[in-house]
This record gives sequence, C-alpha cells and structure tokens, in this order.
Amino acid sequence: TISSQSQSVVLIIILKFFPSQFSLQPLYSLIQPFYVLHLNSICENVHKTMTTVNGEPLWELDEETLNSGACGFTAKEVFVKNRACVAYTYDDLIMMPGHIDFGLDDVDLSAKLTKNIQLSVPFVSSPMDTVTEAKMAIHMALMGGIGIIHSNMSMADHASEVLKVKKFKNGFITDPVCLSPQNTLQDALNIKASLGYSGIPITQDGKMGSKLVGIISNRDTSFVDDLHIKIREFMTPRAQLCVASEGIKLSEANELL
Repeated sequence: TISSQSQSVVLIIILKFFPSQFSLQPLYSLIQPFYVLHLNSICENVHKTMTTVNGEPLWELDEETLNSGACGFTAKEVFVKNRACVAYTYDDLIMMPGHIDFGLDDVDLSAKLTKNIQLSVPFVSSPMDTVTEAKMAIHMALMGGIGIIHSNMSMADHASEVLKVKKFKNGFITDPVCLSPQNTLQDALNIKASLGYSGIPITQDGKMGSKLVGIISNRDTSFVDDLHIKIREFMTPRAQLCVASEGIKLSEANELL
C-alpha cells in the first residue's frame, strides 16, 4: 500500500533506479488516484482560507493589505467618501492603469476654462503669491494648462509678469525684440533673462521692420566671454539663415527647419 504522503518519494526512487526501458505504467496507475485525491484536497483547503478578488484567489495579499487599497480605490471612494477629510497633493495619488479598448489618440482631456479659452489639459495653478508668477504660468502653459498670476503687486509689475509669459517661446513671434549689429552680448543676455528666449533677430537699426542682417542664438553666445563684444562679431549672418515668406503655416515652417 502506498500512502499519498509518500508517493512523491516513491516516484523519485523509481525514476532514479529503474532502467529506462522498464515500463512504469502499471505502478503509475496504482499511485495516480492517491496523487490526484491528495492534490485536490490541498487546493480546496488553500482556497477556503485565501482572499479572492472577483472570485480568483489573491496569493500575494492578505485581507488587511487588500482593504488598504492594494487593488486601488475609485475616485468616489477617495474624494466623496473621505470621512477623515484628508487633503491630497500630487504625490499622494497614483493612477492605476486598467484595460482599454481604444487608442491613446482617442483620449481627449481638453476642457474650457472660459467661453473663449480652451485648455489641452484641465490644470490651473492658483493665483497666490507663493504659487503663480511668470515662471509658473509659463511652465503650466507649456504642459497644456494655465497659470493665473496673483495680483499682490503693483499694476506695473503685474503687467510685466504677464508680458514675460506672452513673450515666451511660441510658434510665431510676430513682434520680436530686435537688436542691431552695434549692440553687445550683454544686451542679448538681458533680453534672454527677462523674456525667456535667446533667438534674437538682428536688423540694421535694431527695429522691427528694418532689413534683416542676421540672428543670434545660444549657439552663437555660448562660447563668448566678453560681455561688451559687438553682436556683429559673432552673429550668424543673413546668408546662412533659412527663411520663408510671411504667411507660411507653422507645420510648413517646421518642415522647412
């Protein structure tokens, strides 16, 4: 008689010491019923004591861990059924991905802030003096949201903060700040610090609408140490520029570049 507890040892001994041509089928037929019965008994006992999710056993997590949010909470459980009135910050929440039956290109997160202002993503930074000034508003806009600059400042300073945002990088700068060949590197660095861009067109008299004679960018200024050197000494001349006629579309300009 072979017990279910010893059948594994018996099988190992048989496989090790019997010749390969020896038929084990008769002996295996004798052991197999005990093996199946014992295995089913083990599985039934384990399943009775295990946590299940949607009817399936959850081997790694116990009940306490599961109730703590191991499988995630719904938005309603987090924000509506928040009996402790806990406040959350960005780092407190992690979005758990689930199965979707559509492409990412079909996802639209755009939202209207006002009747005429539509955001790519529904994020707005607070108009507080410790939160949103020009730098925060610029980065919010680059990410598809919007920053509302606080008003705890003079009207002139408020207008200056708004101008910094409006003058920051965008597709087409229709009224760029220009310099002349007689300006210095220091003049260019001042514009970069105040307006956030370093690509500055150089015209004959430093005014918009004058003849374009060149341009300067970070590539031109990175290795220049003399702050008083004239722009004409290191600018990229007009002959080396890639230009287009007025009215070109942004997509066409990007292809041209």
